[in-house]
Amino acid sequence: MGPVVRIDQQVNEEGESINTSLVETSEGFALEEGERSLGLLSASIIRDVVARYARPLESEAELEEGESLQLGPTLRLFTWHYKAPVDLENKLYLVLDEEGKPPQAVLARQVANALAFVLKS
Repeated sequence: MGPVVRIDQQVNEEGESINTSLVETSEGFALEEGERSLGLLSASIIRDVVARYARPLESEAELEEGESLQLGPTLRLFTWHYKAPVDLENKLYLVLDEEGKPPQAVLARQVANALAFVLKS
């Protein structure tokens, strides 16, 4: 098992915190919710889903990288906590960093939900 990147965290009815994570494996990237695996995804599916919803970063946004996954030789995905002026607290974003292109960011929860939907289809 390789790197693990938490892409969402929710509280269940019992008040327990449940993490949704992408985990690098020898077969691809597993989407895990708590202790259970929802299925395997390829790097290209992850890139396509993130790219579908992501937008270029604002130039004044200070980018502090968190956990990361290498999706290809010139492509990586990393977490970023950011508090927009309209937010009360930091939110977890995923940033797609592809060589030769500006970084693009999307709310991590949006990607977690979209990836889970892809695996259910």
